[in-house]
Amino acid sequence: MRSLTRLTVASLVFAFCCLVSDEARADGYVITGGTIFTSGQGSGVLSPVNLSGPGISVTGLREGTILAACGPCTSHNILSTNAGFSNGGATVTLDGTTYSNVYLGGNFNITGPNFNLPPALNEDVIITMPFEMSGNMIGERGFQNPVELFRTTVTGQGIATFTFRHIFTPGFPNPNLYYFRNVTYNFQPAPVPEPATLLLLCTGLAGVAARVRKRRRVSK
Repeated sequence: MRSLTRLTVASLVFAFCCLVSDEARADGYVITGGTIFTSGQGSGVLSPVNLSGPGISVTGLREGTILAACGPCTSHNILSTNAGFSNGGATVTLDGTTYSNVYLGGNFNITGPNFNLPPALNEDVIITMPFEMSGNMIGERGFQNPVELFRTTVTGQGIATFTFRHIFTPGFPNPNLYYFRNVTYNFQPAPVPEPATLLLLCTGLAGVAARVRKRRRVSK
C-alpha cells in the first residue's frame, strides 16, 4: 500500500510539472503576436487588426476609437478609450476552422501602469509602456438575422506605443493639453519560466508530498 501511495504522489507531481511547462490552452485563447492599431484622426477611420496565437488568427479592420483631447493625460483615460472592440468583414481561424466575412464583437479590457505626460513643447510626445489585455470575442454572420459562429475569451500582453501632440491655442496657452494621435498595441508571448525554476517548483512539491506521507505514518 505504501509503495502504491508513493507511486500515486509521484505521478501527481510529475503530471503537475508537465502541465506547468506545457503551453496548453485550458480555456479561451492567448494572443502572443500581432498588433492592434487605433487612430485618433477622426471618426470612420479604419484601423488594421492582425492577431495570432496558439490556435487563433484574426485579421481585418476596425473603426478607431476617438479621444479628442486630454489634459492631463494618464493611462486610465487613454487605455479605457481603446477597450472596445468591434469589426466587420474579419477573417478568424480557431483551431483550424476558418470563418470569413465575420462581424467580430466583444470587449478588450486593457490595463497598464500609470503615467502623466510632461508639459509639452510644440512636438509629438511618444510614450512606450507594457500592457495586459483580457476580454472576449463573439463572431457573427449576417446583418438582419445574425447567426453566432463562436464565442470565446482572449488574453494577452505586450508593449503599447502612444503618440500625442500638444494642442497650441494662441492666447490660451496650456502646456498640459494634448490630443491623441494613435496607439499601437504590439502583442508578445509571456515570459517562459526557466527550466531551473520549474525544477525547483517540482522539487518543492515532491518535498511537500514526502512530509505529508511522514505525518500520516506518525499518526498511525
